[in-house]
Amino acid sequence: MSTGGRGRTWRGRVLAGAAACLVLAACAGDGQADLEDRVAELEQENAELRAQLQEGGSAGGTSVPTDESGSSSTSSTSTPSPTSEPRPVRGSLERPIPLGKPIPAGDWVFTVRDFEPNADDVVEKLDENNDPAGEGNVYARMRVRARYRGEGAGEPRRLTFNLVNPEGRSVGEVTVCCKPARGTLSDQAATFRGGIAEGWLYYIISAEDAFGGKFLGFDPKGEFPGVPGGLGFFRVN
Repeated sequence: MSTGGRGRTWRGRVLAGAAACLVLAACAGDGQADLEDRVAELEQENAELRAQLQEGGSAGGTSVPTDESGSSSTSSTSTPSPTSEPRPVRGSLERPIPLGKPIPAGDWVFTVRDFEPNADDVVEKLDENNDPAGEGNVYARMRVRARYRGEGAGEPRRLTFNLVNPEGRSVGEVTVCCKPARGTLSDQAATFRGGIAEGWLYYIISAEDAFGGKFLGFDPKGEFPGVPGGLGFFRVN
């Protein structure tokens, strides 16, 4: 007897239960926590569960009963089941988190608040000794809001994000002078569970990309749950 129907029913019940947990947990969360942040975390857990079930369904098989002579008791003809590519995991490079949505990663939940693709004037006004971005390049900056959900003190100075430019290359942060006017995320004071830090991160990008180029961001430490390698990608602009 085939167990395919039973397996599909089981997976459907698990996913339905996960969806119900998503709603109930979001409604019953800590009143001090950001509801959207909690929903994003639960959505990611649900996506991870779906991926695991898809893997289990594709790897599993059903046994065919035989009679005493060893012959199969079922027809030799079988209908091939349709196959489809699994949907990319939310937060992967192929399916980045939409702009403005919370990004759960380790002890923090992040949200992109702003992105300025040409911040040359800003950097120059901060301090005249700041080096120019270089021929064919401009300064850019991204503003990030970070809510801490870990134990003890959370240190914003330890947080970092890279960009992915339109050509698919990683772009790391750069340091500009000077405190406190630059308002970087790393300049913010330590915070505790439920606390929020917000500030800028600075980069040097191609001037050509600055006008209409689409950028992604990611945490190079790889703490994003449910994504292969832990690198979670999100829209920046």
